Amino acid sequence: MDGLYSESKMGCESLVNKWQSEGWSNYLSICACKIGWTRSALMWQNNIVAQGIEEMGCRTFSTLEQAYNLVGLMHPSMVQKAAQAPLWLDTTGGWQTIKDLKGASAQLRAAVYAEAAVKKALFLEPAVTPATAAKPSPAAALVRPPKASAMANPTAFYQAFPKLPSVRKRTIFCDAIVH
Repeated sequence: MDGLYSESKMGCESLVNKWQSEGWSNYLSICACKIGWTRSALMWQNNIVAQGIEEMGCRTFSTLEQAYNLVGLMHPSMVQKAAQAPLWLDTTGGWQTIKDLKGASAQLRAAVYAEAAVKKALFLEPAVTPATAAKPSPAAALVRPPKASAMANPTAFYQAFPKLPSVRKRTIFCDAIVH
């Protein structure tokens, strides 16, 4: 819900237009801003398509970037300029360059939701375990695996490690070698 945003915007535009015609230049300095797409909690529904909109050529702003832009209007040099004539800051980011912004946003949103549905389905898909693995087809019983020869099992040819003598016998042996 934007509240009185559109009414405030129209009032600000009217104020800027009347600044010169009404002779307010000696009494009033005006800095105005056309705020574009700001990725904020208020615009959360649109944040998911902001990257796609930017790829189409429209600039979106983080809340910190937009705050920086607005605070820049309060710089002393900008205040001096506003005393000469109203200042307009345009941070719309080029929305006018995208034909059918609503349709483009809807397409991007549909693509994001479709991708999310696939990822959710994959996440919820049970893992393949030996208990859930596909059972072999009946045709697999007709194909007999070849018999493995003894050569296919090299562990049959390995010799076990010899038993080591007890610690006492090893100590006696080591002492005999040293002396």
